[in-house]
Amino acid sequence: MNKTIAVILSVIMMVPIYALAISDQDIRFTVHNFAYNTDTSNGVVNGTERDFNANNPSVNQVCIFCHTPHNAAPAIPLWNKTIDNSMTAQYQLYTSSQTLTNTVKHNSSLSATGVSLLCLTCHDGKTAINVLHNAKDSERDATDGNGDAIIDLGNGAVATPLSIFAFAGAKYPSDIGASRDGSGRIIDPEYGYNLTDDHPIGFSYTAAQADAPTKLHALSEVATLSSNTVRFYGSDNRVECSSCHNPHVFYGYGRTGGARVRLNRGETPEQLARTPFLVRDNIGSGLCLSCHIK
Repeated sequence: MNKTIAVILSVIMMVPIYALAISDQDIRFTVHNFAYNTDTSNGVVNGTERDFNANNPSVNQVCIFCHTPHNAAPAIPLWNKTIDNSMTAQYQLYTSSQTLTNTVKHNSSLSATGVSLLCLTCHDGKTAINVLHNAKDSERDATDGNGDAIIDLGNGAVATPLSIFAFAGAKYPSDIGASRDGSGRIIDPEYGYNLTDDHPIGFSYTAAQADAPTKLHALSEVATLSSNTVRFYGSDNRVECSSCHNPHVFYGYGRTGGARVRLNRGETPEQLARTPFLVRDNIGSGLCLSCHIK
C-alpha cells in the first residue's frame, strides 16, 4: 500500500466518527433518537444533549420509537405507535386568518390516513411518546392494557405512559397541540388538539393555489424552487407536516431541559439552517418562498 494512503487511513481511523461529516439523513444524531446511548460515536448523548432517552441499556434500537418491521399499525409506514383515528375531528386547525384562501379556511381537516396524524402521535403534547406496539422483552419496562410496550425514558415513572409535556413541561416547544397564553406559556397541556397557532395542514395545495394563483406558486414552480424537497400527498396534493419537515434530518442541535444545545459534530452551515428537521434550509426564507409569493 502507498505510504501516503496508509498514513491518511491510520489518521482517519483515530478520528471519532462524530468529528467527520455527518450525513444530512442521520437520525442517530438527532433528538428523535430515544435509544439508550452514552457513546458519542453512536448518537446524541443521554442527559447532556437530549431530554428523552431510554434508561434501559437493552433499548438500543433507534428506529423502533416510530417504526416496526412486523405487525405495524398502520401498515404504512410500518408505524409502531398507537393512532386513535376517531380523534381526527378533534384537532382544531389554523383557519382564522383573513389572508387564507377559501380552500384552507373551509376544507382543512386531518385524515385518518394522513401523515400528519403520525407526527401528532408524539407532538400533540397529549399522546404518550413512550408506548410502542412492538418491543423485545428485554426492552419492555412495562406493558399497558393493550399489550403495548411502555419504555422508561428517564422520567422515574417506569410503568406510566407519558406525553412530551409530562416529560419536559412547558419548556418543550414541540408540544404543538397545547394552548398558550399571551406570553407563550402552556395553559392546557392535556387538551392536545389545538393547532390553531400552527401553519395550516390537511388541505389541497392544488385547490388553494387555484384560489390564489398570485399568492402561491404552481406545483411545478414549487418543485423547482425547493429543489424537489417540498412534498405533497395524495391525488389532491395535500399539505401535511412532512411537506416542510423531515424527521430524519441531522441539523446539528439537541435539547436539554427544553433548551437548544449545539452538538459540535462537524455540522455544516447548510445543516444548521435545516433546524428544526426542515426538508431544506430556510435561509432567506427559502423554504417559505418555495410556496408563497411575497
